Amino acid sequence: MGGGTGVYALWLAALGHEVHLLDAAPGHIAQARENDKTAAAQLASLWVGDARALPFDGDSFYLVIMLGPLHHLTEAADRVIALAEARRALRPGGAVAAAVIARCLPP
Repeated sequence: MGGGTGVYALWLAALGHEVHLLDAAPGHIAQARENDKTAAAQLASLWVGDARALPFDGDSFYLVIMLGPLHHLTEAADRVIALAEARRALRPGGAVAAAVIARCLPP
């Protein structure tokens, strides 16, 4: 979730993982598709989508990595929905790894 142009997703794919990339920005997905064409290993799928409504069945993944949605979703309720969607997509025993960039207020 929030995979951008696929830098980390393609690295994980090259390590032998099945990777599905989702990002809200169509331009990021277009660039990821181009990057995927010449990568050492291809991505399993690329999606333009919303972290609050994942296009995946429940119990689909062992790991969900969130590298953007939580700081782009500015409302707490939207962040909770995105985290719930990540949890829904996990197989039993799976994990969510989320990165957050804190917003700084001016002094």
